[in-house]
Amino acid sequence: MGDNQLGVEVMGHSADDRTRYSAALLSSVDGNVGLQYGNAYTGFFTFSQAFDTGKLGVDRIGGYVMAGQAPTYYRTQGGTPLLGTGLSNQSFSREGFIGQFYFGPHFDLQVVTQHGSDNAWFGQGYGDLIGGTVPGNNVPGSTLPTGAQSPSWNGVLFEPHYVYSPQLIFIGRFETIRMSQQANGAACTTTTGGQCFSSTTGAFTAAASPSNFGNISTYTVGFRFNPFMTSRAGFAWHNEYNWLHQDGTGPTLGANLNTSELLTGFDFDF
Repeated sequence: MGDNQLGVEVMGHSADDRTRYSAALLSSVDGNVGLQYGNAYTGFFTFSQAFDTGKLGVDRIGGYVMAGQAPTYYRTQGGTPLLGTGLSNQSFSREGFIGQFYFGPHFDLQVVTQHGSDNAWFGQGYGDLIGGTVPGNNVPGSTLPTGAQSPSWNGVLFEPHYVYSPQLIFIGRFETIRMSQQANGAACTTTTGGQCFSSTTGAFTAAASPSNFGNISTYTVGFRFNPFMTSRAGFAWHNEYNWLHQDGTGPTLGANLNTSELLTGFDFDF
């Protein structure tokens, strides 16, 4: 959603800019030149409304929807998938709420929520030709493994800002993603190499993922200091510390992943 995209957009606002809207039709190529995915599309729609809360400030609330279709397999030549020949489109969607709330001249809070879902074919890795992860059996007539289902998840972001002065701003951020439904839901008692073996079909299927597999929680604190700001130039010193936790994605099977990062950067504008 944050990448450059190829498409067409209609956007506008009311005379006082309190009401804003946008509707875009994108080519689902993630900003790449050409139509590598073939007949695929994405629609992105947003709407927001601001309202005056008196001494607290002007708050804004709104929502967005991103939905479309993309192929799950491609025509091939010599066994190699061909760009622009995507077939058997399936759907995906992202939708959520956005809010900007002010609590006086120094403190504000930004809130973003999202519910996302993908078709079961995408949950098994099919269709991502540009990313190079097309499964070897991604051809017409392929069938999904037993237990494959549409993955869905919910996320939320809270980002408070404390403006000590126009030159010094303190930042906090909490983000989390919680899986609502995993891509693999097949239960089994016999596993080999992380896969289930079905005595009924005599075939291997994807093993069920734990309900919390892939859940993410991340915390960030930081500040931005502007030693000087003039009509001709400005300089900012930006610092952040981030800690991230993800369930079940560690280097060993079933282990959690914990990482931390420290960022310091300088911005000079003239």
